[in-house]
Amino acid sequence: MKKFLILTIFAALIGALPSAVFAHGSSEGEGDCKFPDGTLTPGHCSTADHGRGGHDTQSPSGSGNPPGGSGSGGGSGTTPVYTGMDCHITHAARPAQICSVEEGLQYWFIGADGSAQPGPFLPDSPRITRYEGTNSLTGKAVVIDYVEEGDKTLLRVSTFYPDNEYDTNKPYIFTLDPGYTVTYISW
Repeated sequence: MKKFLILTIFAALIGALPSAVFAHGSSEGEGDCKFPDGTLTPGHCSTADHGRGGHDTQSPSGSGNPPGGSGSGGGSGTTPVYTGMDCHITHAARPAQICSVEEGLQYWFIGADGSAQPGPFLPDSPRITRYEGTNSLTGKAVVIDYVEEGDKTLLRVSTFYPDNEYDTNKPYIFTLDPGYTVTYISW
């Protein structure tokens, strides 16, 4: 009886965990699974679909406007999962992610538990001048703007993350150049 009770509790705990690493925020609405050859299947990608190169996209009717944010930038018609092939932050403990999508970049809010929600869409044109908002999963401020460095215009992201119980607002600042190279300023 004791083993049965332990197994039941264990099964309940496993069932409460988020599925895999593929984030689907409740605010995303309906979407499709898009494969490298361009085919779409209705609904979010399964683990097997992701294994075959599929990534989740939002339907064009999604607003693309993140909660807690302000600034210009339209909705994204194709928003890949934040761990997709076209994402640029490669380390595991990231508090933010930026992915290349059709006609721009998609910023992702990352929670302390690794969950994700889409943040602002950053169109190639017209380019936003500045985005100021709050990561809806952590409550940390997010500022996205462009800076000039030599003859390059770099996208700069400034946010915070909790490093430990004593340092709850550690700066996380990086730039992304036109070739998608990430340079960390503070981490």
